Amino acid sequence: MSSYSALPLVSSALLIAGCGEPAVSRHEPATRASRPIAVLSGHTGHVFSVAFSPDGDVFATGGDDGTVMLWSVSSRKLKHTIRHVAEHVHGVAFSPDGRLLATAGSTTVVSIDGREIVPESRDRLDSTVKLWDITDGSLTRAIGKPDISGVINWERGSLGYICAFSAEAVAFSPDGKLLASGHSDGVTTIWSAETGKAVRQLKGHDRNVDSVAFSPRGEKIATGSRDGSIKVWDASTARQLDTFKGDHLGVWSVCFSPDGRKLAAACTDYSVRLWSIDTSKQYRDLRGHEMSVLSVAFSPDGNTLASGGGDGRINLWDIDSGVRKRSIREHAGPPVRSVAYSPDGTLLASASLSVDGQRNRVLFWGVSSSRATAATQPEPKR
Repeated sequence: MSSYSALPLVSSALLIAGCGEPAVSRHEPATRASRPIAVLSGHTGHVFSVAFSPDGDVFATGGDDGTVMLWSVSSRKLKHTIRHVAEHVHGVAFSPDGRLLATAGSTTVVSIDGREIVPESRDRLDSTVKLWDITDGSLTRAIGKPDISGVINWERGSLGYICAFSAEAVAFSPDGKLLASGHSDGVTTIWSAETGKAVRQLKGHDRNVDSVAFSPRGEKIATGSRDGSIKVWDASTARQLDTFKGDHLGVWSVCFSPDGRKLAAACTDYSVRLWSIDTSKQYRDLRGHEMSVLSVAFSPDGNTLASGGGDGRINLWDIDSGVRKRSIREHAGPPVRSVAYSPDGTLLASASLSVDGQRNRVLFWGVSSSRATAATQPEPKR
């Protein structure tokens, strides 16, 4: 089961082997902070994932309180709260036409003897991937309900035996016909978005697949795993095309550049790494975080890469030079778990985790200027 406690935010050593270049940031950029102009209350726990709709009008957040929240970007008001039923919502993704939202979640079941599920647990045996209508927040389709018939990896707990089923990440293909979900067993499943049936599986990782991404034309899929590797697959045949070395403690986030020629990865050794898809070579190792990097996102024009880290910092990198051109520390401590650009590139959203009583926050930054244009700050648990 995925949880914040499982995040290795501090690497025991900096692994430089296999890196294309040393740290490129030689001068600390000015830290830019600004006063939020809006505060939205919502999630009561960690916020794991954020996403903008393709038209930029709706903003989605998913958290460990088992809910997904849909916000109006213009009014910054809550439109819908979706009860996923899953214990944690790890990933959210809009369909290309903006009509559906896909969510990835986790659920835990309990057994007294390691064989039979207790009746109370069956209520939580829910589909880990779901599709929702964003107009009213209604459930459109449940996908990938866990099969408990062959469970053998029960873990002994204080109340009996437990087994976790988890979808860690989800992504739509550019044409909206396929949906990919990464799972805690190291498998990535490709589903038909129309029927909800599995089309093919990508097998090759040894641990959780925490990030999945389609290339802009949809012919490739990239997966990042806690086994420390990034794999690139043929989306139509499930053939493995490339394996890139990240960090042995894990890769938390992967994304393609808008032109599909670069692949970025967020690694636990405090680095952001870039590979050329054309040559299969790593050509950048960006150093500017003081703890694990948890999320990466390209700007729509492909000129900037945003990274969020366990140090509470958001870094903006110039892709051509590899220079860190801006560093934001407004989160002031809590790890930044997710970053996402608005489709027009004027806003950057960032979500943080709750640590030591600090409130989890989701912020909108005006990345075309030096001031933040909005902020959302969910209330703490009462």
